[in-house]
Amino acid sequence: MKLLDPSPPFRGRQNWPAASCDPITSRVGARRTRFGFPLVSENRLSSSVMSKSIYIPALDGLRAVAVIAVVALHGAPTYLTGGFIGVDMFFVISGFLITLLCCQEFAAHGNFDFGKFYLRRAIRLWPALFLMLVVVVFIHGALSPAAASNDLVDAGVALVYLSNWQRAFHWTPDSIFGHTWSLSIEEQFYLIWPPMLAGLFILARKLNKSTSLAIAVAALTLAFCVMIWRAKYILLNTNIEAADRLYNGLDGHSDGLLLGCALGALYAKGALRLISGYFGAAAGALLLLSIFVLREHHLWMIVAGYAVVATASTLIVWHIVTNQQGVASRLLSQRGIVFIGRISYGIYLWHYPIFWMFREAHVPKALLATAGVFLSLVAAWASFVFVEQPLSQRLRPFAVRRGPT
Repeated sequence: MKLLDPSPPFRGRQNWPAASCDPITSRVGARRTRFGFPLVSENRLSSSVMSKSIYIPALDGLRAVAVIAVVALHGAPTYLTGGFIGVDMFFVISGFLITLLCCQEFAAHGNFDFGKFYLRRAIRLWPALFLMLVVVVFIHGALSPAAASNDLVDAGVALVYLSNWQRAFHWTPDSIFGHTWSLSIEEQFYLIWPPMLAGLFILARKLNKSTSLAIAVAALTLAFCVMIWRAKYILLNTNIEAADRLYNGLDGHSDGLLLGCALGALYAKGALRLISGYFGAAAGALLLLSIFVLREHHLWMIVAGYAVVATASTLIVWHIVTNQQGVASRLLSQRGIVFIGRISYGIYLWHYPIFWMFREAHVPKALLATAGVFLSLVAAWASFVFVEQPLSQRLRPFAVRRGPT
């Protein structure tokens, strides 16, 4: 059974989250932040977390695969109908990295600095996002003056990370900034998840239980609840509005993030065992096939398909991080694909409005695909080199932790 979508194929639901997890590595800090956030103490993390490298090049390679899938979808929506699975692939990577970083901070300092965590997120995400919003509002307003007022409203919604709810409840017509829905889901999730982690650290300490196991069990339980909730909701409401509500809502599309969180907690503990390459190969083949055959608004996709995609993405990340010298990791660690992964945030930000304006101008499909990809790469590279990196280096001293606890 298929949920009928009355909108054109480039409506913009099939997008993916930005590469927003590149951290400014925390060092050592005080008992209380400059912003007044209390620090929660915990000293039970395994020392194995300290011996693991946060940066795994193959994960950047996997980011590149995901963003290529999404860009290909928007360049050729008729043929690559399943490119939207890049969303779920990246959610898993994001959950894995953020949870690993949080666990490492607890292990290194015995507490968690919420203020600096959120400052690092802002430094990583806001400059490039703000630049894209300003440039697109100006250019699109010049090309389509009638859209200028709506663009300003939509840019404001994107800047405060509410685009997902704007789309979920159809507050406004489709937006040139509609792709920021995935950024909104991530940032809303990370308003909730670190405080939950802090609570789990305290609870595990009081009960003398494994902290990492508590985090993993909690994340897996919540992921399962999201899957059940999504299936139940769509079976009771088989319409396009319900599909939009689930796809764009934090409560309906956070299972991939949570699966990644569980994986990150176990990796931090050193509890992830090497899994067979056959599992990784099977998961990779499934996702590759999905890019060509899946369609977003089939009923079965919402009932079970997104859960399968998130699980397959989790298996791939698991295989990569536990077998960093394996064939898959080596392929994904090649310089070119790692570079694409490093600038994938910018590619994600820029490709959507570029394609949008090209379509409004009725640019031929072949030119749209080639010129759109080229301009997206150039804009992403320029943003990375001239905005993201310089501001990150300048603001880094305000976001790192100093001095022993």
